[in-house]
Amino acid sequence: MTTPNTTNASSQPKHAHTPLTNSNTTSNPAHTHTPRSVPSTAAKASSSTTAQSQHASANKPATGGIAMTSSLSQTSNLSAMSNTLLAASPSNNLLAFASPAALAGLDMTTPSALLDAAATSQPMNLTLSDLGISSHKPNQDEERRLKLDTILTKLLGPQHHRRFGRVSEEGVRRVGRWAGLDVEVEAKREARKFEGNRPVAVAGKNNVLIDFQFKDNLPTHIDLSFSSQDPAVTAHQAAAASVLLQDLTPAPGTSAINTKLDRFAANLETLARLDKLSVYNQLNCFEAVTGVYESLKKLYEHEKQAAHAIVQAKRGNPELRAERHVLCQKSGRPQMHARRKIGLSLDYWMEKSNIYPADSVESAKDASAMDVDSQPAENPLKEADETIFALDITAEAGTPDPYSSIRVSSAWIADRILKSAEETTDPTDLLSGTQSIDWQDPAPTYLSDNSQDNNDAMAIDSNPSTGVQKLPAVRFVARLNPPLSMPWTAAAAILQSVGSASVMSEIPEIQHTYEGSLLQKPSDVPLLNKPLQSSGPAASTIKTVLTPDGVNVQHKNALYVPKQDFGYLLTFIPFAHPRQVVALLPVLRQWAYLGSLLKGTFAKTESTAPSKEDESSLSLADLLSGTNISTVNAVAIDISLSTQPSPTLEFVFPVAGVEAGLASLSASVSADGQVVVLSQNVVKGSQEEQDKAARKMAKALELVGDIGVWVEWIRKVYGGV
Repeated sequence: MTTPNTTNASSQPKHAHTPLTNSNTTSNPAHTHTPRSVPSTAAKASSSTTAQSQHASANKPATGGIAMTSSLSQTSNLSAMSNTLLAASPSNNLLAFASPAALAGLDMTTPSALLDAAATSQPMNLTLSDLGISSHKPNQDEERRLKLDTILTKLLGPQHHRRFGRVSEEGVRRVGRWAGLDVEVEAKREARKFEGNRPVAVAGKNNVLIDFQFKDNLPTHIDLSFSSQDPAVTAHQAAAASVLLQDLTPAPGTSAINTKLDRFAANLETLARLDKLSVYNQLNCFEAVTGVYESLKKLYEHEKQAAHAIVQAKRGNPELRAERHVLCQKSGRPQMHARRKIGLSLDYWMEKSNIYPADSVESAKDASAMDVDSQPAENPLKEADETIFALDITAEAGTPDPYSSIRVSSAWIADRILKSAEETTDPTDLLSGTQSIDWQDPAPTYLSDNSQDNNDAMAIDSNPSTGVQKLPAVRFVARLNPPLSMPWTAAAAILQSVGSASVMSEIPEIQHTYEGSLLQKPSDVPLLNKPLQSSGPAASTIKTVLTPDGVNVQHKNALYVPKQDFGYLLTFIPFAHPRQVVALLPVLRQWAYLGSLLKGTFAKTESTAPSKEDESSLSLADLLSGTNISTVNAVAIDISLSTQPSPTLEFVFPVAGVEAGLASLSASVSADGQVVVLSQNVVKGSQEEQDKAARKMAKALELVGDIGVWVEWIRKVYGGV
């Protein structure tokens, strides 16, 4: 049986549910109620333009009852009319037509009713409603904003690459309006002659107010305030104002005309977003983010105090060592308005975190010891010189949900910090007998609005006097800075653990391999059109490495990936509770450390052409054989990468004294960036000696964080190079 058309189905139920004995039923077809988009039967009866409409009007009963065919000959047109039914679009209730009972409810159980349905049908194209997809009335303002953003993106580039001009009073006012804030100038100084030397006020709708004092188009003072009674929030006002002032102040040796507004615009947009998401006197997103900071800070101080006992016996600054220990192996280091960026950041990894400045350098050292625990006092290492991986914790618009909606509280963790193994419900902690963090679940934060619909499914109080209470359509989000490249399966597991697997539902048009995403290869092929197999090296570089003897050596590196994996660039992680973020830190450190190793070896950031003094003399045979002159003496290092089930690197490079002259090592990168050497052929002897050498090699790679330096250390210590 053909599918009934949408047009007739929408009008037929209005008569099908009306009893034949209804006294209100009229015999006048003109009073038959039909949708305006569907021509009524009465209108077709009064028109003689087509034979089809005349046939329909002749057989339409005036009372709206079941039409009976006047002769069996009329049923012969059923097959012809089926073509008309096929041309019509399916009904909104397409699934309801699968049973005869549903058709009977629509008064279409007789051939005459089907003929009438075909006669009054109007073919139309499929709509979202026909496919079971709800189609709401488009928001014209939102569509206009999206179109404008598209045009601006084409003209100015992506927002994170957009340029906002130079520092000036007019530029600050322009950026404030761009961020959606209210910008005001003192009324008595609105004249153009005062421009560049007058106060400017930038305010949000709810919780933020910024006052600028200008002189010669440069800010001399900035005062920032949050409308909060919480002293924990107001305590960070001065630091936030200092960040904004630093963004607008020319660096030493830089003129004002060369000072740009890009960094200032990013920080102001962060303040504006939190202000827009807030609800006056009900939801303060600044208080919500500060509450998370207070809880993480409490945990950080506790773990730092415990780390002092671990690092007390080691050389160097114990305070700095304890801080690095918590940063890279525990719950991270929370900071507010750090590194010229407004907001909460949770530092969880640092490249070369095991290299510390030292007050003095001991003269007596083991020949096999790595020189990673000390540096000359006149050249101390600064954190700004190394890459710090952090999670920028903020708020964003989301769906109101009892699980994921934002909560304003500073009691995410108990005052005692830890709880005993007997109190925990984690099977791992029960078996190990160790203490675990005593996380708490604060009460939900609700919004009350008298204008809300009492029938809203998210409403929890329908008392008209108090108004409907709803969960806020705001959620916490941790933005990775910098973003992390990892296999698709690893990213999916992370997002699924926080209930946000839908983030990866949209597959990009061009898929990249993991190594292609990590090394940002511009010519990475789309994997949807090619098998995930690779025969040649995925990447190759020539690097100059300084040996322990102070000699520069060329390394010819080649990366092989026997079984390639899809890559994914993880940029943000929505979360509902800080414990979700802390639980993910070991996995994030794993891929951060692996990425640092590979990028340090295969990222082509600068030319690696050898200098003349590094080139050795070549024989005539080398020249005639076509040997690459620049790499004739380079040390060939082949690295094989496997990402499943855990990231593993296999190294092959020449070492004197080893069987066949080639060393073969396999190392796995586990949680928290811990390295485990699975196999090696460099050290022979008893199993205890081999295990000790494997642990020493793994520790050395963790400490130095550079494959080239690590290879040269092995060649010197175990090969006597």
